[in-house]
Amino acid sequence: MSANLPLIFSRWTLYKNEKHDAELAAQTPITQIHQTHLTPTMPIQYHARTPNRYATSRLARIKGIRSTAARRAFALLALPLLTGCGAFATDSGIYPLPTVRIVFPPPDFFGLDYETLELETPRGAVNFAWFIPAENARATIVFHHGAVINRSAMFDTYRLLNANGLNVLIHDYEGFGESFSLVARLETVLEDADTALAIAQARTGAGTEKIIIFGSSMGTMPAFAQAANMPDKVVALIVEGSFNQSLPAIAYILLGLQPDPVSFSLIPDELDPLLNAPQVQMPTLFMHSREDLTTPISGARALFDLVPAEKRFEELVGGHIASVTADPTYEAKLMSFIDDVLDGE
Repeated sequence: MSANLPLIFSRWTLYKNEKHDAELAAQTPITQIHQTHLTPTMPIQYHARTPNRYATSRLARIKGIRSTAARRAFALLALPLLTGCGAFATDSGIYPLPTVRIVFPPPDFFGLDYETLELETPRGAVNFAWFIPAENARATIVFHHGAVINRSAMFDTYRLLNANGLNVLIHDYEGFGESFSLVARLETVLEDADTALAIAQARTGAGTEKIIIFGSSMGTMPAFAQAANMPDKVVALIVEGSFNQSLPAIAYILLGLQPDPVSFSLIPDELDPLLNAPQVQMPTLFMHSREDLTTPISGARALFDLVPAEKRFEELVGGHIASVTADPTYEAKLMSFIDDVLDGE
C-alpha cells in the first residue's frame, strides 16, 4: 500500500538492543535497516547511508520465534490485533480507519522522563498526551501526529527533538491510543489539537515561554489552523508531509475519507490548509520527501507558495514521514530552522 503502514509496523517492532548493535557494528558497512513494504515475501532492504543518530537500527526479535520468516508472519498476523476499528466520521458517512490502540514504546523505554497527561476537551472527551521535558529546555514543541498511528509511533522524532534541548508535548486525538472512541471525527481534530496547545501554553518552567507547533501528515491540518490564528507563545510552525487536494486515492483512505478527490470537500473548512496557509504570519518550515507517494511533494510546494510569512522548504528523501530515519540530513535541516527561530527571538 503506502509508506505509512510499513512505518507503523516497523516502528512498533523495532527496538533498542545494545548487544545486537555491537554485532551489527562489526559487520559494517550496513548502517541502517529500513523496511519498505509490509509483505512476508518482500526482502528487507539495507541501505549503507550515514544514519541519523536517532534512527532505529534493526528489526526486533520477537521472543521465542527464531526464524526471520516466522517472525514476519507472526507480526503480520498480529497487526490487526494492534489496531482498533476506528473510523473518521464526516457529514456524508464514515470510512473505516485502523487507529492503533496499543501505545508502545513509552518514552522511558528510551530512558526519557515524561508525564502522562489526560486532556479533557470542551466537549467532555478525554485524550492522552505525553510531556517529555528536556534538560535546560529552550522551547516546547507541540506535536500533532498523523492518521492511523498514535503518539508512540513518533519516537524517532520526539527523541531527536528532546536531545536538542526541546520539551515535547505529543498528544492523541479522540479515537487514537487510549483515547478510545468507536469513531475518530475530523470535526473534532482541531478541538483536540487546541486542547493540547492550551495545556502547553499554561505550563511554566524551562522552555515553556516559546512554543513551536509541529504537524505531521494529517496533523499538518490542525497545525496550519492554529498558526493562522497567531496563538500566544507560539513562535514558529513546522509541517512535514503536508498536502492539498492533489492526492493519490490511497491518501484519502489514510485520511479516513472515501477514496476519491471529491472527499477532500468533506474536510471541515477550519482544517482546510488551502484556507489557513495564506493566514500564517510566523516563520514556517516545510519538510517533505521527494519520494513521498502518499502526500506528493507538489502539494506541499503549492501550500508553501501560499504562506506569506518568512518560510523555508527542505526537500528530503524517504517514504511518507519516514525521513527522520531515512535522510541523514534531516536533523541538521530541522535544527537549523529551530535554532534560527529561537536565536532570533
